[in-house]
Amino acid sequence: MQLKNYFIILTAIVIWQTIGFSQQTNHLVVFTNESQPFYVILNGIRQNDQPETNVRIIGLNEDFYRLRVIFQNTEIPPVDQSVFFERMGMLTNIEIIHRRNRFRARYAGSMALNNAPAAPNTQTQIAYQQTEGGNTNTTPNSAPNNPVSTPNNTQQPPQQQTTPSNPGNSGSGSVSISWSSSSNKDEDNTSDQSSETTMTSDWEFMMNGTRCPAPNVSANNFQNFIQRMEAENLFNRENMMVNFIQNHCMQAQQIADLIGLGYTTVNALNIAKIGYRHTWDTQNYHIVFNALKDQNQQTQLLEMLQIKPKNNPPNLVPDYPETVPSQPTSGGYSAEWIFQGNSPIADYFGFIGCANASNLDMETIITAVKKGRFSEDKMIAAENGIRGKCLTVDEILKITEQFAHESDRMAFLQKAAPSAIDIDRLFLLHTALRHSSSRDELHAFLTNQEWKDYGWVYHEKFDPFLSGYNGEIGKDYPLVDISLLEKQLKALSFQSDKLILLQQALMKRSISVEQLKQIAGHFRSDSDLLEMWKMVYPAIFDLDRFSDLASQLRFSSSKEEFQSIGKN
Repeated sequence: MQLKNYFIILTAIVIWQTIGFSQQTNHLVVFTNESQPFYVILNGIRQNDQPETNVRIIGLNEDFYRLRVIFQNTEIPPVDQSVFFERMGMLTNIEIIHRRNRFRARYAGSMALNNAPAAPNTQTQIAYQQTEGGNTNTTPNSAPNNPVSTPNNTQQPPQQQTTPSNPGNSGSGSVSISWSSSSNKDEDNTSDQSSETTMTSDWEFMMNGTRCPAPNVSANNFQNFIQRMEAENLFNRENMMVNFIQNHCMQAQQIADLIGLGYTTVNALNIAKIGYRHTWDTQNYHIVFNALKDQNQQTQLLEMLQIKPKNNPPNLVPDYPETVPSQPTSGGYSAEWIFQGNSPIADYFGFIGCANASNLDMETIITAVKKGRFSEDKMIAAENGIRGKCLTVDEILKITEQFAHESDRMAFLQKAAPSAIDIDRLFLLHTALRHSSSRDELHAFLTNQEWKDYGWVYHEKFDPFLSGYNGEIGKDYPLVDISLLEKQLKALSFQSDKLILLQQALMKRSISVEQLKQIAGHFRSDSDLLEMWKMVYPAIFDLDRFSDLASQLRFSSSKEEFQSIGKN
């Protein structure tokens, strides 16, 4: 009897230890339905000896890994991705899919290990390998027993994310710092020296500039954003980071994770500075400080945040307090002022296209234009009135109404449009024109302009990126103002004019499938809908939902044609 109890206790201990171990590590599943076997590389180390289509890697004890998938078919380019784990004891799935003529990695969900199903027989399970000593066969693009080269494979994983205990806008936290850097490096490699500076004990935040009310980026959404960003052009990634940060309330660890990706085309200091205004737990911003590997950037960040040591060593951080930027009356809009959610136009949120603050005297301009006897006189008066000024789209339209002839209206619109502030509303300019040919000409002009934006004004009641959507992203821009767009579509009669309007409205915006359903009633036939969907397809945000639009069609032949949209 005692022997039986002994075995029961021993079995319970083994089960308890197994469960306890699983809760202290994570599992990663990489799979594909495309019948293209692959090798999984984590942090530069090949994990599977043979190419597979479904691999589970267990025993992962960090919250960040660099993933590279190398296909057995060497003609297929490798897929690079970052993988974040929200906490220990999680199973994360990454699916390798083929979309728009290329392979991509897509986040396919996470779950707690204790709720996860058992690994199927078709799945290869591998304990995480930190060296390739156990692998004997070669893989594409790599040599045997050597780490496969991946971008930033020397990067150390970020610190494990912790949940802040109090909001960043309630009082000040204290941190400290110790300066240390290597002085024994070869003089020829001085440009490659990196700071070893870390926050330790005697420093404190002197102010807190955040206006971030509460963190709203879940681990799933953050992971999804990283995957979308890495699928884009290398030179677009900083803009994507900035737009994402400005439209969300972040945590310090998330800002540090973005910096820790180590993209050479991303200014890490810029991300750290902008991120502070949109971070909830700024008392933890030392995590971001430590993510910066350049000592000069660390010093500049301290200067911006007005963090200083209690003993205040000289010539490191100035004593003057940081001033919160205010709305300028002339001379230019502060980028920081825009980043804080301020707009030079009441009730406008979107991209700002003109950086100069303006004091436009509309009454004087309109009076001067009306006094002109000839078109040339009116044009000179209008040009003089707007010279050096920024204009809203509404102001441009009011001045344009003073010209009777279509050609004069077109000429003025082309002069005034590059000075527009609310460039997301440029599509409204077509309402000043009467003929479709004129709208074609205006659209061609607007399309050929190199539009610059000086920031994005965020509205707290607007969800510009469909929070909660975890599918494939098409055009990663804020969603169009559908109510304003639908109002303009309703005023148009011809299909060609409606398509022009849509093209203009989507120059710097994306559109969701739900929004496309909302405007479908403005297009009468199946052929009109198909033509419209083909045109807007590159601007669709939630591509995985595109197939839902087929229900809007009446004929089977139209539904067959629908299947070809986006395939070419």
